[in-house]
Amino acid sequence: MELPNFDYWKQLWDKWELRAFIVISLSLQTFLILFAPLRKRASTGFLIMAVWSAYLLADSAAIFAVGLISNSQGNSRPHKDRDDDADLLAFWAPFLLVHLGGPDTITAFALEDNELWLRHLLGLVFHLGRFKDSMLTEPDPGPDYAKLMDEYYSKKEAKLPTRIQMIGESGRGNKASRVKEGPLTDLDVVLYAHQFFRTFRGLFVDLIFSFRERNQSRDFFLKRTADDAFRVLEVELNFYYDVFFTKVSVMYTNLGCIGRFVSVVCTVVALGLFYSERKKRKFNGFDVGITYTLLYGAIALDVIAIIMLIFSDSAVEKFIGYIGLANILNQMKYVKTVPFSTELRDLIFRELKKKSDMADDLDTAKDISSARGDWILRLEGFGELLPYISQMDYDQSLLLWHIATELCYSDEAKASSPNKDRDFSKLLSDYMLYLLVMQPTMMSAVTGIGQIRFRDTCAEVKKFRGKLKKKKEEPNVIQVIYKWEIMSKVWVELLSYAAIHCRASAHAQQLSKGGELITFVWLLMAHFGLGDQFQISEGHARAKLIVGK
Repeated sequence: MELPNFDYWKQLWDKWELRAFIVISLSLQTFLILFAPLRKRASTGFLIMAVWSAYLLADSAAIFAVGLISNSQGNSRPHKDRDDDADLLAFWAPFLLVHLGGPDTITAFALEDNELWLRHLLGLVFHLGRFKDSMLTEPDPGPDYAKLMDEYYSKKEAKLPTRIQMIGESGRGNKASRVKEGPLTDLDVVLYAHQFFRTFRGLFVDLIFSFRERNQSRDFFLKRTADDAFRVLEVELNFYYDVFFTKVSVMYTNLGCIGRFVSVVCTVVALGLFYSERKKRKFNGFDVGITYTLLYGAIALDVIAIIMLIFSDSAVEKFIGYIGLANILNQMKYVKTVPFSTELRDLIFRELKKKSDMADDLDTAKDISSARGDWILRLEGFGELLPYISQMDYDQSLLLWHIATELCYSDEAKASSPNKDRDFSKLLSDYMLYLLVMQPTMMSAVTGIGQIRFRDTCAEVKKFRGKLKKKKEEPNVIQVIYKWEIMSKVWVELLSYAAIHCRASAHAQQLSKGGELITFVWLLMAHFGLGDQFQISEGHARAKLIVGK
């Protein structure tokens, strides 16, 4: 049997390659709009790899298909002799340009993509290069005392009873500072999360916050339970994810809503016109099917995007006042399950809340935030252990405490009764080691050579493993601690120190990979007023000129 020659296969490929890439492009758009949002809730390698592959292939498939259409138009015969299908191919090009813009659910796979938006000119207008500028408020030059004194002396010369009253800037006592008592409903969670998102989004670009903003946030979280606080944090982080990795900043504007409405209407009109076109019979039947697929697919993707827009966390503040969904929203769940146990969550919240309660002034807050185990050891009277923290680099201290935790845990876990503080210590110890080894970008500000030191320490442990078991060459810290309550609190402090010193961009990047506990801790510390992102003074005192008695 004679096989078809090379020319036959080439002609077959030339005919079907465009159709194949159009189907691939539409399929990738559908996959991304449905599955891209899942990456903020799951950090599984398979999902991340699938979204990453689809994200990279989507642009390439659309660009390649547009190029094929362009070539087919340029190589076609004069219009009156041209194949009718050429006109149909030209009709496909706008759909591919829409695909090139990407779905609403993902505009960037990583933060670096936002900084490379030169290849997407329209995206450059809305993304990260201008994010910091959009956070800045109008500059405050302070009171104009010269003008005030001129007015004061002019009133005095006119023999009018005049006095100057100084008004201090205070964040307490205003309407925004009043905090709701008791548990939060799901609707409250979304509303408060959006409020704090609007206030604290400058965290990700290292802005400084006012004393008033610190007081408002701190007053709110000091009156919350761990459950309510973490629910607010989860929704707030969802807002940050939407800003960095989706089209929220565009679609929630009046212009964005108008553009989406016009897009849907135009697509529906195009579908109606194509359906009524009598010349369809002259087109290839398969090409007509592809055209219908593109039209219905575009409408379906727009409808899905609108539904996701309405029911996303970011949209709730926008729609509650207009369509009265308060009772329904109270029944809905907006937050995902905390990946760690509620007992561990409560321990972290309790320790940070206790520190925040003691940090009325910013100097104390900074001292507490800079502690990496030494603060709790001094407070609990374990001063003999301070050298194992204060006289070591952070990563060296972390590894030492990890080894101590492992040895103590292995000695007691099988022989003694259950101990929650022991389990907390083991879990946090393993988690911090995971960050040190597997997430070096998040720990680079505090560890530097953490991976090298980790390998060296592992080699040392293997060398002296037998001696360590006999406790002849164990670190002295192991001989002192068996109070697991202290150990767990030290680990919370080590975690807090790493969280507050991690670069904000690293926290933002983790939002696209399911998130990390350390990011929750970082945001919670900021809301508790712990850290160095708040200004020392309370701002300018305001002078008010009072005329009359």
